[in-house]
Amino acid sequence: MAVAPAKSATWQICNARWCFRCRRERSDGFAIESAIFTSPAKGLGMKAIFVAAAMLAGFATSAMAADALGELPVASAYSWTGAYVGVHAGGGWDHVDFTFLPAPNPANHSGSGGLGGLQAGYNFQTDNIVYGMEADISAAGINGSTECPNPTFTCGSKVSMLGSVRGRLGLAMDNLLIYGTGGLGYGTVDIYDRNGAGTTFDTKKTKVGWTVGLGGEYAFNQHWTAKAEYKYFDLGSADYMTDGELVRAKPQIHTAVIGLNYKF
Repeated sequence: MAVAPAKSATWQICNARWCFRCRRERSDGFAIESAIFTSPAKGLGMKAIFVAAAMLAGFATSAMAADALGELPVASAYSWTGAYVGVHAGGGWDHVDFTFLPAPNPANHSGSGGLGGLQAGYNFQTDNIVYGMEADISAAGINGSTECPNPTFTCGSKVSMLGSVRGRLGLAMDNLLIYGTGGLGYGTVDIYDRNGAGTTFDTKKTKVGWTVGLGGEYAFNQHWTAKAEYKYFDLGSADYMTDGELVRAKPQIHTAVIGLNYKF
């Protein structure tokens, strides 16, 4: 960083035996120090020499340090503001309350499987607060089953699609973002029973509910970021028909994914 030249300045300290003059000026952004000793008396004392040398060294060192610090580049903080698109992949697990009506006869079960998909969103940043919206959609294969109340049948479920439209609110620490998220969640759920011969009777529905979650995102540069995210989906309960029987099912789904985003 260039510094405008300043006018020279001279200091002078004298007594009866000697006189110390120090001149300081700036030329082309660098400090120049000079000292002139004059002594009307013979034999300038060693103590005076040491004091003068120390003063000169101090002036020069402080000027050089100031110049060096002034030359250091200032790191610019990462900006999270902007639109982005990305991909994600991970896994999910669920618990399904599965009940034959009107008895009721339960066949509750849990499942797990993989999922992957796309996301897009837009962030705004004010100081270190980041807020925005994101939409995502995933193809999924979260499957689970158990014996039906009639043990010759198997009762099960499959989540084949999940998606959400959510707000995000987080705290930015330069290129690291920690955030919470929540909003509308939706998914396609297939409820079935299967007899001993392998014949499956099922009903598939796309349900809308809600989702909440949290995550962390790290920016490698101004365009590429990576994230890890957990979400919980509650799609509510719905009635399904399987082989002429009424089933009420309520899936509760957890997902954990990692993702890669490109910010425009």
